[in-house]
Order: sequence, then structure tokens, then C-alpha cells
Amino acid sequence: MLCSPRPGEIEAMPEEFVLKALNYGVIGLGAVMLVAAWRILVREQDRDGQPRKGILQFTALFMAFCVFVILVGTFIQLHKEAACVQQEKQLRK
Repeated sequence: MLCSPRPGEIEAMPEEFVLKALNYGVIGLGAVMLVAAWRILVREQDRDGQPRKGILQFTALFMAFCVFVILVGTFIQLHKEAACVQQEKQLRK
């Protein structure tokens, strides 16, 4: 379950989700990191009192890094697929 745990409970990310996501390579790693950052935000908001500004800023920075990792992974994957298609065309000639 990816939902936030009840207040006071800390629940680990399901192992099968992590393993399935990592099968997608860098894109999956970015997704796992993004979910982890989201869970940190949820836990911080569930705290008693005001959310800590430093944690929120760092988490936002980490989420931006996760999106960057996903974009780089997507670019690499698309470039790799385009190279494979081009190589197949050359072999057919």
C-alpha cells in the first residue's frame, strides 16, 4: 500500500513495488525516490505542530532531483530505442 500510514505508524514501502519499479531501470528508480519523498512530506504534515521548513525545502529539492532523474532516464531510453531502430534499418539494407 502506498498510502500514508496512520499517525504514529511508520510503514516501509512494499518490497514488491520497489522491485517491479526497479525493473524499469533509471525511470523506476526515480519513481521509487519520488514516492519516498512524497511519504516524507505526508509524515511531516502529520506531525504535531508546524511542519519544519528545512525538511520541506529539502524534500522539494529531492523531488526536483527525482523528476530530473526520470527525465534523464526517459531521454536515455528514447535515444537507445532510436539507435536500435536505426541499426535495424542499416542491417536490412
